[in-house]
Amino acid sequence: MELNGVGQRVFRVWQEHDTTLIRVYASAGSARREQRAFEVLRNVMNMPTIVESGSVDEVHWVRFVDPGHWTAATLPHNYSAAEQAGAIVRSLQKLDPSHLSNLSTGIVASQVASDFVSVFERIERYRGRLDLPRKAIDAALATRPPPASDPVPSHTAPRPQKFFIAEDGTVTLFDWVWATPAPPEWDASLAWWAFLRSGGEQAAAAFERGFAAPITHESTRPWIIYHLGSHLLRTAENQSGRLESVAGDVQELCDLVGV
Repeated sequence: MELNGVGQRVFRVWQEHDTTLIRVYASAGSARREQRAFEVLRNVMNMPTIVESGSVDEVHWVRFVDPGHWTAATLPHNYSAAEQAGAIVRSLQKLDPSHLSNLSTGIVASQVASDFVSVFERIERYRGRLDLPRKAIDAALATRPPPASDPVPSHTAPRPQKFFIAEDGTVTLFDWVWATPAPPEWDASLAWWAFLRSGGEQAAAAFERGFAAPITHESTRPWIIYHLGSHLLRTAENQSGRLESVAGDVQELCDLVGV
């Protein structure tokens, strides 16, 4: 059974006595990036456990121990899982980022600021399909870019559907293909906001407890505007026709920029 929302193609495979997950990579480069992350980040809490890996006709795959049949997205009110998720993200950020990427600095503040502007300039062409008011784009562009500290090891997409929950309650963060050094605010804001949207204020508060550092809506506001804009842009670039499915995201962006 293929799992949706986890990352590149991931399948749950039933065997005689248990299940495993098999990930099929889009390219050899994707496989190498994730393997490098597993090697460097082995001290992060609750990393996925590899059973075997290989390739067939240049298609690369890895088989993992099944980290659980639920995720923090399917159990949005499992606040213990949300708290563990916060602790995992915090554990990741405490590691040395120097060997995570072949980039000398990873994603830095100047890149965040530049991409923030680029996202909202590029989204203009899709404004009609998104039903996004022009004044919302102008207000976003008038917003100060997200504050970004020095890069730390980052997952870059720690959404609830990436946190698997085992029967004993253990939480595992999956999908490390795009792990890279990035400002700590990137993962913290994205995860906190995603848990808020998925499980409400209690889930966000639980994530914050696990993260063990203050996170507030006001402090994350520029980052959430950035994440929302990036999401809307990706959706518009990858889907055709009118995009009614993102109406809630458009409204949230309008609310955040005061339109």
